[in-house]
Amino acid sequence: MDYITQIEEVATCAAKEGLSFLTDELNHLPRILHTANETYKALTQWRIITHEKPDVEKDTRQAIVTGLYTAWAHEHKQRHEPMQQSEKVEQIGTLAGRLHCEQRNTNDPFAILSRAEKEITAFESQVHTHQKNHPTKDAITAQIKTEVWRASHHCHALTGKAMSREHAKELEKHLQKTYQASFNAQQDKTPEIRSVLRHMITQKAQKIEIKPVTREEAATIHAQAEAHKIQSLQQHQEQMKQRAQQRTVQQQHNRGMEL
Repeated sequence: MDYITQIEEVATCAAKEGLSFLTDELNHLPRILHTANETYKALTQWRIITHEKPDVEKDTRQAIVTGLYTAWAHEHKQRHEPMQQSEKVEQIGTLAGRLHCEQRNTNDPFAILSRAEKEITAFESQVHTHQKNHPTKDAITAQIKTEVWRASHHCHALTGKAMSREHAKELEKHLQKTYQASFNAQQDKTPEIRSVLRHMITQKAQKIEIKPVTREEAATIHAQAEAHKIQSLQQHQEQMKQRAQQRTVQQQHNRGMEL
């Protein structure tokens, strides 16, 4: 599917879902498209892991709606809560996308976004309380357990199903082996752990045997994940510029024809 088709598909979906106001600003579209593509990949993977059959039409709709809500949540963050973490914004958009697609009456999208924000805030509070009441032997162990918990919650936010306890234990085991030889057990490795965990989840969905990775491989996986995100957003931004230029040329041509 080429980029122009994706833009048109997003616009069509937004109109059907009562979310056209989110596509009025061209600067929203790169984030919407990036999130929609990543959400579709994640949906496909989680459906395989939870033994659900992927539904292209249904999953495409949810992916686009998730992109729309995530862009909206990001805009709200910039205006009202600039210190809020981007990861939480993505979680809010993910949950709002599923809630919207599950409801028959979606005439109040702000209520859906607000509900998602409240539920994600409550989940993060639960995580914080658990960490406080159940301290681990070191920071790395706490980070691993927390990120596996968040991954399971992400699975539920997307599909309505939680990752099985067996899968969670398997992922936690391999992450522990990856980081057991860490020289500084108190160092914050959360972003890297999150990238390695997503890498392992991708392997799980592809029926590839999950194995611990070396610390060097973990760093490489994280660097590649960060680079992919930046490149994806930059690519969409550049293509948006090209599309805007094409529109300008077409408008000038149309005015010339009228004269």
